[in-house]
Amino acid sequence: MVMRNLSDALKNIFDDSISLAINDIQKEIKWSKSEIHDIKNTKTEKAVFLTISGHQFRLFVIIHYIDTEMASFVKQCLGIKANDALTEQDSIDYIYEFGNSLCGIIKRELGNGIRALGMSTPNLLHRQSVDLMESFNITAQGFRKIDVAAKAAFYLSFHLVPDVKEDIQIEINEHASVDSGELELF
Repeated sequence: MVMRNLSDALKNIFDDSISLAINDIQKEIKWSKSEIHDIKNTKTEKAVFLTISGHQFRLFVIIHYIDTEMASFVKQCLGIKANDALTEQDSIDYIYEFGNSLCGIIKRELGNGIRALGMSTPNLLHRQSVDLMESFNITAQGFRKIDVAAKAAFYLSFHLVPDVKEDIQIEINEHASVDSGELELF
């Protein structure tokens, strides 16, 4: 175990968690992840907000998307043909489950060094809600574009809002890979 600043460790934890969460939902999809500067120049319509909270911070994880592109991604993940119908609720439910998986992986990794953590349920909000993030004291953030078949499918971001002035120290096991902790459905 190595002590690191939470703000520095989050980028790697976020990237590893994205890879695990996407590969868990569909291993055959050809996807790629790229870092982008911010989300302002994207044409996203909606955002699913999740939070991971500790005694000293809140971490917002956001899935930014356009309905049509996300529906295409969800259809691919579920093996539904492009011309077949997908209800909006089925798409939202899938996005929520993906968000829960992503945050669960991040929380599990952070939980190795920070004991008391909580995780919210997903909340679907309009794109303008993302602009409110600027009113928080964000000390670390990252933005990723997820492409499927060389076309933007959706975007992901994290935003660290500490409740303390100094950077938060956490223990990181740098040699172990993050585990998705797959859930068994009954």
